[in-house]
Amino acid sequence: MPNLTAVDLEENTLFHSLEEGSVVTEQVVAASSTTYLAGTVLQRHSTDGELTVWDTSQTEGAYDNVPVAVLVNTESVTTSAISAQVVYQGSLNTKVLNIGAGTTRTAADQEELDYMRDNMRITVHGGEH
Repeated sequence: MPNLTAVDLEENTLFHSLEEGSVVTEQVVAASSTTYLAGTVLQRHSTDGELTVWDTSQTEGAYDNVPVAVLVNTESVTTSAISAQVVYQGSLNTKVLNIGAGTTRTAADQEELDYMRDNMRITVHGGEH
C-alpha cells in the first residue's frame, strides 16, 4: 500500500501526511445516536475499549479523557458499536479537527490542541499545506 498523503474533507485537507498503515478500522460507539464528523477527536472507553467522542468536559471516570485517535470519515454512530476508519498517528490540519459530536464542527481551542500534542502520536498544524 502506498503512503497516504491526504484525505480530502469538504474542500479542506484533514491529513497533511500519514505513514503507511496509519488508517485502521476500530469499533466506535456513542452514548446516543448521533453523527461524528470526519476529523472528530476520539478517546477510548476504559471499560470496553471502544472509541467514542473525546469529551473535554468530563471528569475522570468511565472514560479516560485522553484523546487517542481521529475519525477519518463522517459516520452515523449509535449505542451499538460500528466499524469505522480512524488514524492514530500522522500530521493533521487543526482547521478540520472536531471536538464533540453532532453535525456542527467545533474547533479545538489552544488548550485542547496542546493537550492533543502532549497525549497523541499526532502532530497538529494550522491550515497551511
